Amino acid sequence: MQEIIFLKCFDRQSANDTLEILSQGGIKARIQNNTENTFEKVYFGLSPQDAYWVLIPEDTMEKAQILLDEAMEKAANQWEGDHDFYHYSIRDLTDIVRNGKEWGIFEYTLAKRILEEKLMK
Repeated sequence: MQEIIFLKCFDRQSANDTLEILSQGGIKARIQNNTENTFEKVYFGLSPQDAYWVLIPEDTMEKAQILLDEAMEKAANQWEGDHDFYHYSIRDLTDIVRNGKEWGIFEYTLAKRILEEKLMK
């Protein structure tokens, strides 16, 4: 089975967290570390955002995306603490919710939650 790049992560912890989510969902994934030979990587156009790749079997892409989306939605619903969105206006939050496809599932869900909280006050 051919592997594909599911996600490119800037740091190892994000890659590890993604690997854990996929593993719990029954998907065999692995991390490819692209931080070695940094000069060659920069020369060939890889940015620091390309540092760690999460690779999965090609036929698991849809399931992997669903698992990650569910995990991000859960994280947004459980979010505690400060976030820039708490400082956004109702209009700005409404724009995020209306244009959810332009944002990640975490940002969409958190913006929706904060908007609901602001409207309840």
